[in-house]
Amino acid sequence: MRQSNTSYTKDIPILVLGNDSTVEKSISVGSKWKRISSTDEVVPLLVAKTQLA
Repeated sequence: MRQSNTSYTKDIPILVLGNDSTVEKSISVGSKWKRISSTDEVVPLLVAKTQLA
């Protein structure tokens, strides 16, 4: 996963959500490729800027 907009240089927060809070985490993604993996069933969720305020 990566952020591909060259006009935007900040990292983007990605929440990795699952059915158990122990498997959930937050990851920052920038312009370089980052592998996101889990041994549990999870869903990546892009957090919009307005949701961070």
